[in-house]
Amino acid sequence: MYGQLEGAIDGLHDACVALGTPVTGGNVSLYNQYRAEDGSTHAVHPTPTVGMVGVLPDVAKHATIAFKRPDDRVVLVGLSRDELGGSVWAAQRAGRDVGTPPSLDLEAAARTVRAVADVIQAGLCDTAHDLSDGGLAVAVAEMALAGDLGADLDLRAVAEASKLDATACLFAESAPRVLLAVRPADAAEVGARLDAARVPYHDLGAVGGDLLRLELPGGAALELPLPRLRAPYETRLEEALA
Repeated sequence: MYGQLEGAIDGLHDACVALGTPVTGGNVSLYNQYRAEDGSTHAVHPTPTVGMVGVLPDVAKHATIAFKRPDDRVVLVGLSRDELGGSVWAAQRAGRDVGTPPSLDLEAAARTVRAVADVIQAGLCDTAHDLSDGGLAVAVAEMALAGDLGADLDLRAVAEASKLDATACLFAESAPRVLLAVRPADAAEVGARLDAARVPYHDLGAVGGDLLRLELPGGAALELPLPRLRAPYETRLEEALA
């Protein structure tokens, strides 16, 4: 446990130096436990919780995760890899955390973070969501539910660029990656700024409708009505406590 904590602190140090971000406070939970339905006791992973402060030069120019307008272009920023180890998908499949977590290139992370901040502060983007737990599928579902707007997205180019199958396309947790939604009139300028920052990206498709449609490699497609997504997303805690 203490070796894990030491490694986490070393990683936080390296990330803070690379990104130029101070840690202002936090906490570490080492001994929390929970009891499963079968009566067995399980330890919660030792998890550092980090408090940080960010500065927006112009607070009027910020982004939230909700899709806001039909026809906005959805842009995936960052490189996707076949990295399912340590992911939510892997834990669900195996019933426990398995595999090697995604690698992290801190130099690429710094370029990505600064490029995304640049397009937001330039007034070119007001919708952004990081890809973390659950990968692309979960992130885009959260954006759709938050804005009550669907999207029609084609993931085949992402899969082809990194030789991914449908599962990795949807659920890999490669970092750093961010989903943006930008006005069609601003898409070219956003692309130019990302190119200048040497940050890879893919235009996935457009916001709109009441259906989340994801076209996958191999000719398959997922079509998920927003009410079908909303029911488990908003009632899971209530069901767990019933």
